[in-house]
Amino acid sequence: MKDENFLVRGIEHFNAGRFIEAFLQWEEVWLWEEDERRKDFYLALIKTAGALHHLLEQRPASAQRLYHSARSLLSKFAEGYENVNVTHLLEQLQQLLPFFEKPGTAVPVELLPQITFVS
Repeated sequence: MKDENFLVRGIEHFNAGRFIEAFLQWEEVWLWEEDERRKDFYLALIKTAGALHHLLEQRPASAQRLYHSARSLLSKFAEGYENVNVTHLLEQLQQLLPFFEKPGTAVPVELLPQITFVS
């Protein structure tokens, strides 16, 4: 089982707004990953997808909890970890903070984060 395939497929789902599918892809790696650092990285991605799913489904308490946990975990990773543009993802999540803090506000689709790879 190649975990980079799970990473890429999860990112494809995430970038298409299919947050549950992204969550499930990354969970596959998280469940069997033995390296604690990599496990934490996948957990950060899982929590990010979960936060966005709950935000869009109008579950503010779960969305806020996961959002803050995801940002805290992601901030521990250097730019380019697993070739992911971590800084850009954190910046996009920061822009969504008002939507997490003010439940019920519709999130414009163009503001949903996109995970990119470093060049």
